[in-house]
Formats: sequence, structure tokens, C-alpha cells
Amino acid sequence: MQSAVLATRRSSAAASKVEELSRQVAVYADDFSLRERGIGDADLAPGVRQATIDDLVDMVAAGRKVIWH
Repeated sequence: MQSAVLATRRSSAAASKVEELSRQVAVYADDFSLRERGIGDADLAPGVRQATIDDLVDMVAAGRKVIWH
């Protein structure tokens, strides 16, 4: 869901859970969805990184287990 990027904002109610999750797994937010909503790097919760569709393809090709939500 593209709107899931709203939960990655530093100011969201879920920010502490997202930060906690990022200590265990890599948490990426879709750069296109972030741009559509005017969310920049400074707005992201700690541990969240922006990723492009190319990044996703590279991760899958490298054999990583990717969960896209």
C-alpha cells in the first residue's frame, strides 16, 4: 500500500514501532510514494531509508527476502 509510507514519518503514531523494527531488519520506504506525499529524508523515522524500484530489483536479484507492503 502506498499510503503505508505515512507510518514511516517521524511524527507518526507508529514511528517508535518502525524505529524498533529497523533495529532488526532493513526498513525502506518507496521514494515515489514519499515524493507524492511530500515526505523528505528529514521527515522519516530513525532507521528508515528511501528506496527506488531499482533498489528493490537489486535486492531480489541478490537473493534477499523482500516484503513489499
